[in-house]
Amino acid sequence: MYRLPFCTKKLNQKDVSYMTEKLFERDSNLKTCEATVLECEQAPQGFAVVLDRTVLFPEGGGQLSDTGTINGAAVKHVRETKGKIIHECAADFPVGSKVTVQVNWTDRLDHMQQHCGEHILSYAFFKLFGANNVGFHMNERFVTIDLDKEVTLEEAFQAEDLANRHIWEDRPVTVSYLPHTEVNKLPMRKKNEKLTGILRVVSVQDGDICTCCGTHPTSTGVVGLVKVTKIEKHKDGTRVELHGEVPFTVVCGDGVTKLSDARGFSVTKKGAEAEIILLNCPENAEVYLKFTIDGLEPTTGQAPAPIGQMLFKKLVPVLIV
Repeated sequence: MYRLPFCTKKLNQKDVSYMTEKLFERDSNLKTCEATVLECEQAPQGFAVVLDRTVLFPEGGGQLSDTGTINGAAVKHVRETKGKIIHECAADFPVGSKVTVQVNWTDRLDHMQQHCGEHILSYAFFKLFGANNVGFHMNERFVTIDLDKEVTLEEAFQAEDLANRHIWEDRPVTVSYLPHTEVNKLPMRKKNEKLTGILRVVSVQDGDICTCCGTHPTSTGVVGLVKVTKIEKHKDGTRVELHGEVPFTVVCGDGVTKLSDARGFSVTKKGAEAEIILLNCPENAEVYLKFTIDGLEPTTGQAPAPIGQMLFKKLVPVLIV
């Protein structure tokens, strides 16, 4: 096992002493740490604080920055420059002082779910249709992936089904550090021959293998569910919009249904009604919420087959928009 930073660019020797230890690489579930302030300078939005170690992930590799606090002061954005992780903080701290860093777990969990879900869905498109992911973007509302070939909506749903099977099987997700000569031997869905040195590889058991710098859960079940909400032609291929666990908007036939903080469900269109199936009830029971513009009608039933243990059990009202 190699313990080096996930960035693959070469650093000058003078930069090494300023490198921030990235605790989120070793444990993506770590929520807090103690650190020493190495630098603190005035910045346009507060103060730029550099620490010797941190649990906060800096924006990069398509993934959003973590948010959190340093000694209770808000950190709204985190970025990396030459191995230094710069925290944009609301307060300043004396160089050499000891501080406590805390991650905003709601944001971190959401980013892990979205990013891991993107990996799994990208693998499904590659496995089923030979479509390669050539672009990835995450924002606060949804994730998009760009494929190098056109796919139909039906094919997108087939990829979604395969991805969700991998999620509900709760497969282990592991991180390893390998020399590029070893990485090139792995059955990866995409390879970048330009990357050299020690590379960070994120692997889903019997599934996706990909070089990646982002934070991921330790098993696929944490993702809960992925849902394709939109596909459109993009250059010579297809742009796919998807959502992981929360929050997201799902498309039901020719109507759009917005669900905030709903956890683990699928949606189908049945005539003038849409049916939401919750997948997180005890003993594999399903809950159906059939709704029209007149209201909601909940019923319950037995699931046809085990679907794996969903991790969340919160349902909020469904709004017709």
